[in-house]
Amino acid sequence: LLISGLLVFSLAACGGGSAGSPGATLSGTAATGKAIANGSVLLKDSNGANKSTTTDSNGKFAFDVTGLKPPFLLKISTGGTDFYSIATQAGTVNIHQLSNLIVRNYFAAKGLQPDYQILAGLVPADIANIELTIRNAINKQLRDQNVDDKSFNLLNTPFDANSTKFDAVLDILKVVLDDVKGEIRIVLVDPNNSGAEGPSIGVFSNSVSLASSPLKASKDGINQTLTNWKDTVNKVNFANYTTSGGKQAGFQAGLLPLYRNDYLNRGMTATDDISATLATDPGNISVLEVKEIISVDSVKNIVIATMNVVSVGWGSKTLLPMSFIYDDSKKQWLYYGDQRIAGITVSLSSSKLDISVYDSKDQIDSVSIAGPGISGTQTLARDTVDTRKFLLSVPTASTGSGFSAKSLALESSTLLNASVYTFTLNLKTGGSVIYKIIPLSGVGLLDPHGH
Repeated sequence: LLISGLLVFSLAACGGGSAGSPGATLSGTAATGKAIANGSVLLKDSNGANKSTTTDSNGKFAFDVTGLKPPFLLKISTGGTDFYSIATQAGTVNIHQLSNLIVRNYFAAKGLQPDYQILAGLVPADIANIELTIRNAINKQLRDQNVDDKSFNLLNTPFDANSTKFDAVLDILKVVLDDVKGEIRIVLVDPNNSGAEGPSIGVFSNSVSLASSPLKASKDGINQTLTNWKDTVNKVNFANYTTSGGKQAGFQAGLLPLYRNDYLNRGMTATDDISATLATDPGNISVLEVKEIISVDSVKNIVIATMNVVSVGWGSKTLLPMSFIYDDSKKQWLYYGDQRIAGITVSLSSSKLDISVYDSKDQIDSVSIAGPGISGTQTLARDTVDTRKFLLSVPTASTGSGFSAKSLALESSTLLNASVYTFTLNLKTGGSVIYKIIPLSGVGLLDPHGH
């Protein structure tokens, strides 16, 4: 659900479009994942004509818009929150948290207040651009539910509120307006625990149009950084290379300019990470490029992307997601890391949940976790051999390195693909850090660190 008061726009309107032809209808579904049943839908056309109707038990509604003038503004209220949508012509229009975001951003970007001018000068192409930007931000979630992210339209593609396909996406998404930070966040939630807010997959300024979100420019810029990384590694001969000498100086000198000076990834600095990544010879790297942008923060200029890599030593793989940040002083995208002080692993294997935390800098005193499949909040146990490891249950002594994990049989058969796990890391210096993690799934994901 959107927070209360996300939109307080007046429904008065004017301008644009041509009258609906005889027998013209406007119909769709109102849902937030769950259908908004028996809700009152209000419609205002561009001449100020009002209509209302009631949704059925499945959130379905329909209007006869014969003689009315598009575009049409729609509103439905549930749980004390108003949800808006907009239709530039008769046909299908849906109302949900993402349509609400589209409407809000369009008018906020134009500096319009909730007054009678709300539909004045509405440009359908601008609405279409904002819709596409939001759809790109959630394209992974759409594809995970077998929704074609290229053809599906968030506003006017019909769907059913039955927890499948697009409705299943709505089940795990929440849009939050943060007036303190001046931003809008699309965050993931556990459908079985809507109060558990998970990681953001899109963060946007609430005063800048999503239509101007630089997704393509970001991808091109990150690809240039990746090309520079690939070319630098390919120039360094791995013969006689060791992590303590040999060609290490060549790697560090060539690659460090591509990393932000505050880079931190799973507790490792840029120098540590370069050494870990290149601990084994990748051989000649022929491909290193963005595969998919999975999160964008247009406020902080941070993009999280997966990458395709093809090399002699690493084969053809998809690298785990990495954060990049645009450095305005250097005018380029730089590796930024996940900014976590420790490595965290949450993985699913058959009916077992593997959880571990690796404290690479020995900063953590204790770790606890809460989430699906776990009874309440549990404390992870410190490994008896490598004390930088914390495992979900009391471990047997292990001599391996990296992110070894202890398996725990799940207490239920809950589907965990979109589940949110909350880690609390209590620091030796006092205070704590909280991370919200979603398990990764998929075949062929490569972590070059060997974790």
